[in-house]
Amino acid sequence: PSIVEIMFGDFMTLCVDQLIQQASKIPTMYGKEIDIPLIIRTPMGGRRGYGPTHSQNIEKLFLFWPNIDVLAINCLTDTNLIYENAINNRKTTIIIEDKVSYTQKTLDKPPSGYTVNTSNEIFPTYNLSPEFADHNAIIIAYGAMLNEVIDVLPALFEEEIFPQVISPTRLSPLNINIFKGISFKDK
Repeated sequence: PSIVEIMFGDFMTLCVDQLIQQASKIPTMYGKEIDIPLIIRTPMGGRRGYGPTHSQNIEKLFLFWPNIDVLAINCLTDTNLIYENAINNRKTTIIIEDKVSYTQKTLDKPPSGYTVNTSNEIFPTYNLSPEFADHNAIIIAYGAMLNEVIDVLPALFEEEIFPQVISPTRLSPLNINIFKGISFKDK
């Protein structure tokens, strides 16, 4: 497969026509399945001092196009496995990595008081559940925002907020089954 890096996610707008008109349509346009094993890796996000032109998240522009997967790496992701699975998937895949995450390591243990369950998907969803109480809130976060949520958990505990945290790796197409079984107990 071809692996391309677009230095800043902001420049992905220059790829939109090729992605919509070619990469998303060719796999099913000719009456037979055609693989387009293309991986586009691009950093997005702010908090690195790049100013207004290189500090935005525009991945929403790429969601829900046919035949294109959009992934977001988070602090629980085994990045090597994600790239290996994207290569083996043999389709166009856009992989979003937050710029701040470049300087951070993958978490090697769950946050204190939480268990982490991982879905059985090639691009997994992470479900963090409090061990000490029933959850009384749900937070859905992807990419680098998962680390932000984990950092704020102790402050939430002080306010007696015990969230269940759901973080999908694959943003598009989104597996809506990851939201099944989420419920609150009547109080």
